[in-house]
Amino acid sequence: MRLPVLALALVVSGVAAAQTSPSTKPRGLDVRDLVMFDRVSDPRVSPDGKSVAFQLRETDLEANKGVNSIWLRALDGAGAPKRLTTKGTSSTTPRWSPDGRSVYFLSARGGTNQVWRVDLSGGDARQVTDYPLDVGSFAVSPTGRQLAVTFDVFADCAELACTKSRLDEKGKSKTSGVLYEDLFIRHWDTWKNGTRSQLFVADLDASGKTEAKPAWVTKGIDGDVPSKPFGDDAEYTFSPDGKTVVFAARIAGKTEAWSTNLDLFAVPSDASS
Repeated sequence: MRLPVLALALVVSGVAAAQTSPSTKPRGLDVRDLVMFDRVSDPRVSPDGKSVAFQLRETDLEANKGVNSIWLRALDGAGAPKRLTTKGTSSTTPRWSPDGRSVYFLSARGGTNQVWRVDLSGGDARQVTDYPLDVGSFAVSPTGRQLAVTFDVFADCAELACTKSRLDEKGKSKTSGVLYEDLFIRHWDTWKNGTRSQLFVADLDASGKTEAKPAWVTKGIDGDVPSKPFGDDAEYTFSPDGKTVVFAARIAGKTEAWSTNLDLFAVPSDASS
């Protein structure tokens, strides 16, 4: 792919310049250079095939963190890359609108991780979702009239606000003991808290914002959609007409700890069945 090659070329040329500049003493590559390198990921080609939106991670050494942003580049190499999101606010997961006029992305700039949209014609990014829980991943339907979003929710909660309230109460508790009655109890570096990642579909209104109560399309599935710990929006998709959602899931139950089997499921995007 041209984008990673371009990024590598820029890195190599930058190192070469640093080594040959008369104003600096020649030196070898060190660990600080490795930490400070910008990292390109998640390239997404526009519907017309002329541009690529991608995620760029820059290192803020003083703050001891990485900051992600969304950039745009013409695939023919003309011009310089263009920053689409505000510098200093972390933004990830660029996804094109079907008409190629805007790019959706995830950002916690408003306090929680939500979906935002920036129009290529200019102007500030606009918030698309405003839910009480963090959006884990998302996908835009081929019609551009729906948004699939995932949240970590308690299976017995009918509303997103119920999960938020229960998590807040847990956070206020003065006790820390937890009783686990089945596996898994931990995925890599994350302890299980009783929630499952579940898939919802929300209609977009005339202003481009999602409805307040999305349809819970994976309700009743005893498993995570997308799967944990590394699943993402590649594990679910809309049909071309937007009326059906197909997703992958591992039915967990008591066998989750020793099963790697995932199956495909289809459901109406309005959760009518």
